[in-house]
Amino acid sequence: MVRFTAYTEGFMESSEPFLGSAARWLTFGAAVAIAVPSIAVSQILLGLAVAALLLSGMRMRLPRISLLLGLFLAGTLISLALSSVAVAGVGLRGT
Repeated sequence: MVRFTAYTEGFMESSEPFLGSAARWLTFGAAVAIAVPSIAVSQILLGLAVAALLLSGMRMRLPRISLLLGLFLAGTLISLALSSVAVAGVGLRGT
């Protein structure tokens, strides 16, 4: 008798917790919902994804963008300092 175990081996055996996997799929669903255009559904799915991620106990992994973010912030502050109308760069409006 021939067994077809090659296709089922490791199918439902994941080291990732269920809530971690759910967070990934909810995030994917939120990206698809933006294309549909349903911003409300997208925001609800993103909220559920964050809740699932927090409840799963997984460590949040953020990309290493501190250097790029620092360069962007420095460029913004330099352009604000060299501007002749610095108030316009702040973006706050008085009423």
